[in-house]
Amino acid sequence: CVGCVWWGVLLKHWESDARKDHKQFAVASVNEDFRSVDQILQRFRDEFVKQGVKFKTFDGTYQRFRRLKQDAEKALSHWEKQQGEGIALDKGHLPGKSISIIARLFSSPRKTFELLGANQKTFHDGFAYLLKWVKSKEDRGFLANPLLELTQSFVNDLNKICKKKRVVLFFDNYESLAPFSDEWLCKTLLQEELSAQIMFVFASRNPCSPLWREYQPLCRQIPLDVFSEEEAKAYLSLRGITTNRRIEKILTFSERLPVYLTVLAAQPGRLTHPPQTHPT
Repeated sequence: CVGCVWWGVLLKHWESDARKDHKQFAVASVNEDFRSVDQILQRFRDEFVKQGVKFKTFDGTYQRFRRLKQDAEKALSHWEKQQGEGIALDKGHLPGKSISIIARLFSSPRKTFELLGANQKTFHDGFAYLLKWVKSKEDRGFLANPLLELTQSFVNDLNKICKKKRVVLFFDNYESLAPFSDEWLCKTLLQEELSAQIMFVFASRNPCSPLWREYQPLCRQIPLDVFSEEEAKAYLSLRGITTNRRIEKILTFSERLPVYLTVLAAQPGRLTHPPQTHPT
């Protein structure tokens, strides 16, 4: 089941409720602080482990993923240096062509690879060199699609949780995660045999991209309108704002609009002028 929530006000409330019912739900969340698919999966893994769940399959795959990424960085840096078009690996920084290939293999799908200005010939040349560098047949097979390998091992462990509990994965501020995770979610993760006990919840300012079209029968989109006074006060309470004077000021300046409530709750110094128009 896939749920979409436009803007993150409700997400925190739902996440809090699900975490309280730990006998029925296993819960994990990510937000804009994460910058790659493997970081997201590792975060989910860490949160589930804290809830008493083991991720043996994923842990082994993740260790191989990290090792091969380090090997690939060294190999591709050497490859680019041989061509006389770049510099060797220095303090974790890779030359342009190498970093584009690493991004394509380990960080995100084709979109990021193309945004980095690389092309198919660059990828095939660098990948061919990398395969010669890697001696193990199993590792060469893994390099054909590291993100798929990592995703499948994660799903394997995730489905085991579902034999005892429902699983809810929260994605807050998804507009920041979408550039590198949207294609992965739609073309990789959701293509796996996921348990029906898994729910995805997204909070975003933006509507779903066209990639989500085939999942529309599974989606429920919930756009947020102006909060009632009771809802606005409940949200501010969740953010630790309980003094009547501050609450009244925020309600006045925000006009109870979710976006402005969030901004003003986080930055009280911005209480200057009430908004003139409603965000879309």
